[in-house]
Amino acid sequence: MRSLLFCFGVVLYSVVTAAQSTASLLPIDEAYQVSAEIKTPGILTIHWKIADDYYLYRERMKFTAGQDTKLGAATLPDGTKFHDEFAGDVETYHHNVDATVAYTAPPGATRIHLSVGYQGCHETDPKLCYPPHTKALDVDLPAGSAATGTAIPSAAHNAPGPRVTGAARYFGTAEAKAAFNTAETAKKSGNIEEAIKDYKQAVTLDPNYAAAQSEYLMIQRSHNLFALLYSPSKMSAPERTKAEHAARDKDKILENQLIAEYSAAMAKHPDQAIYPWGLGMIYNETDLAKSETLCRKALQLDKDFPQAYECLAMVSGVRGHDAEALEYERKAFELAPENSDIAGTYAYELSLAPGDESAAQIRSLLQRFPDSYVIAMTLTQHANDLKPRDARLAALEKIRKDAPSASKPAASFAAEFLYETYIADDLSKARSLAVDMAGPKKDNAQWAGRIKYVEALIKAKRELTAGHAPAALASLKSVADQKDAGPGKTWYLLQAQALDSAGRTAEAVKLLQDSFVAEPSDAVQAALSTYAAKLGKSGSQIDSDLWAAFKAKATAAKPFTLKRLDNDKPLSLADYRGQVVMVDFWYPNCGPCREGFPFLQQVAAKYKDKGLTVLAINGIEDQQDFALPYLREKHYDFVGLKGNEKFAEDIYGVKGYPTTFLIGADGNVYMQPTLYDQAHERSAELAVELLLRQAHERH
Repeated sequence: MRSLLFCFGVVLYSVVTAAQSTASLLPIDEAYQVSAEIKTPGILTIHWKIADDYYLYRERMKFTAGQDTKLGAATLPDGTKFHDEFAGDVETYHHNVDATVAYTAPPGATRIHLSVGYQGCHETDPKLCYPPHTKALDVDLPAGSAATGTAIPSAAHNAPGPRVTGAARYFGTAEAKAAFNTAETAKKSGNIEEAIKDYKQAVTLDPNYAAAQSEYLMIQRSHNLFALLYSPSKMSAPERTKAEHAARDKDKILENQLIAEYSAAMAKHPDQAIYPWGLGMIYNETDLAKSETLCRKALQLDKDFPQAYECLAMVSGVRGHDAEALEYERKAFELAPENSDIAGTYAYELSLAPGDESAAQIRSLLQRFPDSYVIAMTLTQHANDLKPRDARLAALEKIRKDAPSASKPAASFAAEFLYETYIADDLSKARSLAVDMAGPKKDNAQWAGRIKYVEALIKAKRELTAGHAPAALASLKSVADQKDAGPGKTWYLLQAQALDSAGRTAEAVKLLQDSFVAEPSDAVQAALSTYAAKLGKSGSQIDSDLWAAFKAKATAAKPFTLKRLDNDKPLSLADYRGQVVMVDFWYPNCGPCREGFPFLQQVAAKYKDKGLTVLAINGIEDQQDFALPYLREKHYDFVGLKGNEKFAEDIYGVKGYPTTFLIGADGNVYMQPTLYDQAHERSAELAVELLLRQAHERH
């Protein structure tokens, strides 16, 4: 549940952050111009005109009629399919899109009222999403057509099929799957009430359908919070925080009701494994030990229950027992070798195991499940974490070369990782990659845009070699909107070179200084030193100027006193005044937190003897008992502290986990690093080094 809320938390956090970065965004009604008309009696046509560099989510479109009017199911064209980091598999529309909806209106009506819901994003810098939006429309009816609309078909379910035994009984009957798919569509569109109803229908049709039980329990026990997260709102940040607390209080009541309901079902059906497992799923955020006990009970009742083994794998992972988690997940996969969801989780557990054998097994899984985004991402992420650089690139190129015939997702993910590297140090390869991914008709808009970007960089580089700085500046200006698309700093480096060549070295220094403060980079730092030296500045002066730029955007860190996980003694942030501190908010059952910890550990170990301390605050009080054992099992150089959601959200504004703050010796927050790969790890290290130098100078 928390892992999913992390995704929604990131969306909310980006919306809040957008308030600081939306100067270049169009008002939502200009970005998406929506209108409706009736071309054929009985059929509404809703049209969106979408501004350049914006898109709409297909799954977020919903249509609601006014009083006495009924609507049928909407018909929408296929969109551009891609995998969104937070939203999952989605389809998007660019430029224009029409939806058609059947309607019936009462006799004598002359117009109908329609509410259209939608959500979209800006796909270039700043890459931000609008909150879900609803537009009210009045549509005039053609004369005499009010009562001639198309009838809306009613849903029907087939009779249950023959009884299924073994592991297969936990994967749903045909009619239960149909209800489940309807629920998934409703959830993606933000219709929480409808989703709950349809998940409940799937569970009623087949109580042993584990996926339906899991989704129903998750969404029902967080009913009010989900509804708040999906609902458009003009609340201020404090008002929304208050509303979220109220939603959680209401959801706690729902959770207790579910516990009572499933406890009663266990008593009524003592031989059915699904009910102790379901109860274990309710406890998987609040009492992991109880969740483990219940899942073991489920396996005592049915040793062929794959999802019960997955439950134990999850608990083992939270304990840091990766080998044990892998074995449980292997058992689940052996029981359900054709299930792509279980195969994806198995691939992830394999990726945590050392050695090339695991990578080979993940590749084998991808051959069997070529459309699995989870397996594709796991394999490519595993390759992207390899060292040295040449080994990483070779592994990614091999995936991209081998993948097209077997897995388009893997080819796409590998290309993204490769582009991030090539755009920084090999523009020729970056262009070839972009051309290949865009296709002969350049029908992939993102990669077609990247072709334009890379070609402009190559052109500017050629112009600089020929001594034509003004031409290079013009070429770079034409693609300035893509300069922050990825970690590569090539645009900034070429822009600085062009400015210097044009006799504007001071502007080059300021440009690189601002870039470094936004996202520290070795290449930018080296170029900054070179151009600043041309202005006669010493190394200490360069450092001083950079520090002044960092300090200008710093904010005061919120003071706190929390108890240590290891000895319960109080520890205050003020105790580290004069030192550099990383404050990381996490919790044991947070997948992204555990994935990011190895990168945070690299930073902690590298600088712990030079004055850096990492304070790891567990933000979920219910998981306190698992926090210290996990940190100790992994031998992390962090000081573990006892926190809670109220402190994390109200004091530090944490909306998603993990959230990290880099605090200087003066008690100010200088950066919020995102440590999830080698490039971002190095960026954090450079910021730490600057803060450590300043801390030492203070003494």
